[in-house]
Formats: sequence, C-alpha cells, structure tokens
Amino acid sequence: MMTLECGVVANIIQEDDTVQILYVDLNGLVEKAINYKDIYGRIEIGQKVWLNTTAVRLKLGSGGFHFVLWHDAMHAVKMYGDGHIMKLPYTPWQFGCLSVEEDDSAYHSAFTRECTLDGMPVIICELHSMLAPTAAVLKYIGFDTLAYIMTDRACLPIAFSNTVKELRRKELLDYTITVGNAFGGDYEAVNLYTALITAHRIARADAAIVAIGPGIIGTGTMYGFSTLEQGHYIDDVNALSGRAIFMPRISFSDPRSRHIGISHHSLTALSLAAHTQAEVYIPILPKKQMRMVISQIEGGNLLNKHRWRFRDGSCIGAIMERYGLHVTTMGRSYNDDPAFFKVAGALKNI
Repeated sequence: MMTLECGVVANIIQEDDTVQILYVDLNGLVEKAINYKDIYGRIEIGQKVWLNTTAVRLKLGSGGFHFVLWHDAMHAVKMYGDGHIMKLPYTPWQFGCLSVEEDDSAYHSAFTRECTLDGMPVIICELHSMLAPTAAVLKYIGFDTLAYIMTDRACLPIAFSNTVKELRRKELLDYTITVGNAFGGDYEAVNLYTALITAHRIARADAAIVAIGPGIIGTGTMYGFSTLEQGHYIDDVNALSGRAIFMPRISFSDPRSRHIGISHHSLTALSLAAHTQAEVYIPILPKKQMRMVISQIEGGNLLNKHRWRFRDGSCIGAIMERYGLHVTTMGRSYNDDPAFFKVAGALKNI
C-alpha cells in the first residue's frame, strides 16, 4: 500500500546541497517533507508537490517526514551522469548511475584482477547510530583515512543521514560508498565485495566501517530483521583477506527484553549467519551486566567460534565530547545507555 497526497510548499525549514526540508500544506494541515534535490531539483515556496505519506500515516519511523514524489515544475530530470547500473530497478523511480565497476568507470581496471584487502580493518556495525562513535574512536587513535560503506538494508539515500554530514564536516569521515540500491555516496558499488575493494584500493582507506543507513527492520522474530546479513559481511571481509571486526549491539536500557545484554540480532548474526571468525569487541561492564553478557556468549556456543576482545570502553564519553558529538540511539544518549556506546570505546585498543 502506498499513500500519496498533494499539497503546497508553505516554507523551507532547512536546506543544503542535497536535501530540502519543507513545510507542506496538505489541505490545511502543515507537515514536514523531504525533497532530495539530486532527484527532483530545488523546490520553491508556493509550488504544488505530491508526497509519499505512507510511513507517517502508518505511524512508522522515517523521522516523521513525508517524501516529495513529484512537483509541478518538473519536466525532465537527469541524475548521476552516464552510467548504466540501475538503482531502484523495475520501479517507477529507477535511475542509472556510474558504478566503480563499469567499463566506463575510471576505476574499472581495479576490479579486473584478483583483489585482497591486505588485512585492512573492517568494522561491522548493526545500527547507523554506531557510525559516529566508531568513527570518532578510530580517528582519535590515529586512523587517517576512513571510509563508510552504507548497505541497502535500511535508508537508501545517504543524503538522509545527518550523521554522515556531520562526520564529513568535522573531518571524522573521509569517503562514503553506497552499495546495491543505496545511493549518493562518493562511490557507487554493485555489492559489498566491490565496495570493500573500493575502500582499500581506490579510497586508500586505513579502515572501513560497514553499517546500514538510518532505520532498521525488526519483527520480533528470530530471523526477521534486516541486519541478519551482518554475519555474511564477516565472511565477505575474511574472503578478501581483511580484518573482520564485529560491533555487537549491547544495551541494558532497551525496554525490549530481546535487546537486553547482547541483542538477539547480534547473537543470531554471529551464530547462524557467520561461517568464519570475527574479532568481537566487548566493553568491560559492571559485574552483573558482565555476567549476563558472558552467559549469552557461552549459551550461544559462541566462545570458540569467534575471537572475543574484552576491553575498557569508558573512554567513549570523553572522545565524543572532544569532537562535539551528541549521538543518540533509539532516542537514548550515552548517559541513558552507556553500554551501547562503550562498545565503540572498546575499539580504542585495537
């Protein structure tokens, strides 16, 4: 089901090179909408727009925004140049882009021979909210060039992420690579393998961070969540001779029991989906919390399957403060949910 509504732009709340946040009058009800300028160009106050209002009307996430689908000043739009790789294929919104692997790409030759990551660290995160603290720690300990690989299991336009914009502005992130149907990165890649090679061979990154964009699908079932494939990411990194580092999702403040301690998402990815070993970083926590975490690891028969690194992660608060980062996860700050953020702090000792 898709819900479409027509309205008139009442005001422009915020704007940068890629995104406009608008107030749109929908028959007297003024609501927020996002316009992706790379797709639809710039919109002016007073223009008629058609919005996809589905997520908000279903009371889902998407940040409480509608999304511009069309506007009355549009006649022809050309995106991304002359590439032949389709994003959002076989939908009314499909468009072509130039991927790094294509014949016409300046980087094509990098993918015509056997590739290796030569031990490059690849940090695999479940949630987009892990990106900022992870990047901050890596920069703090001396990684000069970082690449963020955004997969297509959540938000597809990287322009939606204010986190990425802030990290770029603060020089905590150097390159972005969008994979599959995700789009808008510095480089476009067909799959995770070629994205990893792009990070190493083209961006010359010292390390890469792999994570979904904003938003995550979860159904409360054992396998019905969008980041189960994190386990496959571990295998992909190892297949290319990289250093697979897994960031488990840990919380003692989440109201849902399945996410207390190590989230069942992380445990399932590590036990079911991963067939090779990762380094898994666990922060030192208060004794009761630590006992629960170790019990989960042992209970899942994971102690010998992966390489566990128990490290002090208490530095993360000071590091985020140093860089002026005010990060939340599911609306919770560091003070609300310290265990979640301390996972990134544990990376200080990699």
